[in-house]
Amino acid sequence: MSKAFRYRLTSHRLILLALCLLDCCFAVYLYIVHETPLSWLKASIADDNSLGANEWLCFIQFALLAATLDQLFKELVRRYNLAHPRSHIPKIVSDVQMVLVYGLSALTVVLVLFDLSFKSLIATSSAIGLVLAYASRDFVADIVASLQIQTTGLARVGDWLRFQEGERQVSSQVIDLDQQLVTLEDANGTVRKLRNSRFLQMQFVNLTHNPDGEVRSLRLRLSMQLPEQKILDIFNHVMEYVISEHRFHPRYLCSIRSMYDAEVEYGIEYRCPASMPSNRSEHAILAAIIRFIKMANLNLRSQHLVQSSPERIWETDVSAEMFARLKACQEYGILKALSDLELRDLSQGVYFVRFSQHDEVLVHGDCGNAMYLLCEGILEVQLPHLSSIAEHQQNQHPNPRVYPGQCVGEMSLLTGDPYSATVIARTDVALIFIEKLEFAKLLHANDALASELSKLVANRSEMNMRRSDSDLAQTGLREKIYRKIIHFFGLKPHINAKKKSSHKVLV
Repeated sequence: MSKAFRYRLTSHRLILLALCLLDCCFAVYLYIVHETPLSWLKASIADDNSLGANEWLCFIQFALLAATLDQLFKELVRRYNLAHPRSHIPKIVSDVQMVLVYGLSALTVVLVLFDLSFKSLIATSSAIGLVLAYASRDFVADIVASLQIQTTGLARVGDWLRFQEGERQVSSQVIDLDQQLVTLEDANGTVRKLRNSRFLQMQFVNLTHNPDGEVRSLRLRLSMQLPEQKILDIFNHVMEYVISEHRFHPRYLCSIRSMYDAEVEYGIEYRCPASMPSNRSEHAILAAIIRFIKMANLNLRSQHLVQSSPERIWETDVSAEMFARLKACQEYGILKALSDLELRDLSQGVYFVRFSQHDEVLVHGDCGNAMYLLCEGILEVQLPHLSSIAEHQQNQHPNPRVYPGQCVGEMSLLTGDPYSATVIARTDVALIFIEKLEFAKLLHANDALASELSKLVANRSEMNMRRSDSDLAQTGLREKIYRKIIHFFGLKPHINAKKKSSHKVLV
């Protein structure tokens, strides 16, 4: 409990104690003056219709009693809410109680001063209540609806709700509940104010009561000529990637929903935090789908694997497909420094390799002279020699995974060092195999490529060291790797990289 809250709680208790003390002192004063602690026994305006000292004392005593009862009820509510946070008594109950206490006190004063019978009070208050209730029926309906909303726990401040608005579903957070309005704000900052009575008639789902997040769906129509199982595999890999990169819940479902004229409709059901706008979650999934489909070399327009171009200047269809795969990888991997001409030259000397699920692609400690670019499937990196703390963290966080567009084995290829981890195929995978000889040709022709590669390898090494609980002070790691690359391949330092190496930054 914070100091500020303790202070507010103490101040309310002091007010209650002060009111109780005033009630006692006032009763003692009345007893001394009138020989009775009850002021209303000496007060009446039924005969002369004038207010005297006794009548004013009656007003003051009833006001003190009403204030004391109000503060006592509020203190009991506070104590109950602290002891039972799940069955929280809403503020509207205290507000209604306050109106009733002061209203009944005022009616009792009228009854006493005018010497009215209890039947007259009931009849008068009932008539007045009916008139007021009819005149303010909408306001009363909102108050009753607010009581129902808050006492039943349908919605509370901070809850995320999903409801239908026109033809689309909207997720918004409750930011305020008062006697008349429910105020909602969605993740895009749009504020909606609804009357309590109207809100109670809406059909909504309280997403906060679902710890797995909001269930959303995405549908795509693709040609029936595409292999259904391959598309479903790609979608499953996409969801694993999105879950690892974003705050999505690990539960999802990829399935075939229906069939149309030469088309198949695929559906992806997933869960994500309700605070994430739906357009952002759909963007994350669609962007990953585009990436993985590019890497798998699927052309959604022609609905089959890409064939060689009629105007191709290389010799075989295999080279054409290889160029397309390298071109797709260029956007996401380490080949950004290469031109299309260099990619075409590289496509002549690389080839595909495939591994089945659970096969070892790289083995820790082995020395290799090649690297792999992942095109299809998912790889898992198993880091060796984890300390007990790191093993505990690994139990909470799975091993790093490699997704289409990323590479493995680049450190051994570029520096000659042994493989720093074991890489296994988590699914059936297809990779592009690039040998040292092919990269040597590129590095000799493109000085900037060594700097670009050293940047990627340094970032990856730093991440691995953080996971493996390493205490090595790897200052200037990027510069060290750059020097290893140019030494291993017998290159000359790139001028721009050499100038910036003194600042520990490479181009």
